[in-house]
Amino acid sequence: MLLPATERWTNMEAIRKYSLDGIKDSYSIFMQENAEILCLKVQYDVPCIWAKVNTDAPKAERKFKLYGTGHQHEVISGKYIGSFMLYVSSLVFHLFEEK
Repeated sequence: MLLPATERWTNMEAIRKYSLDGIKDSYSIFMQENAEILCLKVQYDVPCIWAKVNTDAPKAERKFKLYGTGHQHEVISGKYIGSFMLYVSSLVFHLFEEK
């Protein structure tokens, strides 16, 4: 059934990619509210987050912390998102979302 034009493109979902800008301790990414993070992978040597979003939802800032394997920290906190390897697997990093 074809929807009227006014209803056709509302509350649509999409998979969006968010690239991490370089390797650093923390990131601030604006994505749609309630976006569901699906995975963290490396594409063309750039770590990226893929998330399912409602394209009509307003954007909100989400903050992430990056920890390297073997690096010491006072505390590692937040929700684990995923891990990735760079430079022929010689560096391994772990991404957590701050709450």
